[in-house]
Amino acid sequence: MSSISDRWTTFYGELENLCDELSRPIPEVIAVTKTRSFDEVQEAIDLGLTDFGENYASQFEIKANKFPEQNWHFIGHLQRNDAEKVTAHAKKIHTVDRKKLVRRLRYFDYCQPSYIQVNISGEDSKSGIAFDKETVKELMDYSNSEGLPITGLMTIGGLDWNNKETLDKFQTFIDFGKSLGLAEFSLGMSADWQLAVRAGSTHLRVGTAIFGPRD
Repeated sequence: MSSISDRWTTFYGELENLCDELSRPIPEVIAVTKTRSFDEVQEAIDLGLTDFGENYASQFEIKANKFPEQNWHFIGHLQRNDAEKVTAHAKKIHTVDRKKLVRRLRYFDYCQPSYIQVNISGEDSKSGIAFDKETVKELMDYSNSEGLPITGLMTIGGLDWNNKETLDKFQTFIDFGKSLGLAEFSLGMSADWQLAVRAGSTHLRVGTAIFGPRD
């Protein structure tokens, strides 16, 4: 079985090659720690990784306290009553999706640049607001006015999309964000990161490609 070191070397080499081919800067890689142990996180830190993402507020709080020198991104659906577990440590929240959450985050004086999560697939199993310009702009303007600056968008690809569909929809999504004046895009996971890079993603959320299959 490949080690985290081997996987990281392979993944990052492929990422560098693809970005060279496209003449694009390398996106920020966020190592997703969902279900991962402290030892696995420490091994990734020892390899030089600095940015980590967690899906669950309780685990986010535990891991961010354990590794406070790292940059922690919250990338899962955030319940209002869990907001305090995240606000003290989050470099960025990728999943702002409603006004009530904005108000709750500001209640705890959270004001780090964050992202709105958009559900581009329309799948009920995925969080995020509707892929509609007026809807996204309304939440963006509200969040900015409340002191929570929105600098980008986050999304997850569709379960049944083929490569062409994924690339087309990712490109449409990024064009959509740029039309709102945004320049940061959190899309691309272990199964589709190459397509996300081709579309113009600036932040990749990668777990399995670095840490291996989950138990």
